[in-house]
Amino acid sequence: MSKNKFKKLIQDRYKGRGNTWVKVPFETKAYDYIKELYKSVDDNIKKDFIEHNEREGFSWMRYKKVIGDENNPITIFEVRIKGSKIDQPEYELHIPDEHVSDLELLGNTPVKLQLETSEKVVKDIKKSSTSNRKQNVEQNKISDFEIEQEVKIIREAALTKPTDSELKEWYTFLKANDLYEESAWQ
Repeated sequence: MSKNKFKKLIQDRYKGRGNTWVKVPFETKAYDYIKELYKSVDDNIKKDFIEHNEREGFSWMRYKKVIGDENNPITIFEVRIKGSKIDQPEYELHIPDEHVSDLELLGNTPVKLQLETSEKVVKDIKKSSTSNRKQNVEQNKISDFEIEQEVKIIREAALTKPTDSELKEWYTFLKANDLYEESAWQ
């Protein structure tokens, strides 16, 4: 393996929009590093971040780069305590890759996922379309009797001889799906 191939493998894990953000469950070794970082951060600064973490049930951090060697790769993350949009190199964590290699990716930024807000915003479009659907379902409810009558009518419908165009469509369908056998029709 080339000298830095291990770095490329780790970097590839975090490629793609939103994949630089990692979900850090409280019970992981990686979260122990975040808790250790808290000790050096002013209470007023970390208060909101900790509150958001507790509400969501996990923490998050942003991948920065890989250092070390093949036998001891170290992954550097940035814990953006003051908000995910602000670079905060002072809150960098150097974590052995073995402690972070299995962490789930957020798949988007904390802002897009609304992890840093106290109230989740749901777009009005979704609410209105959901309520409209419910209203339509209420209006279109059919009684059991009406359904029974419809089924009865369908059962009693007489079969008719197919038209030439229906036969052509059927023939085209059979040919397209390799179901037509020349010998069966001769």
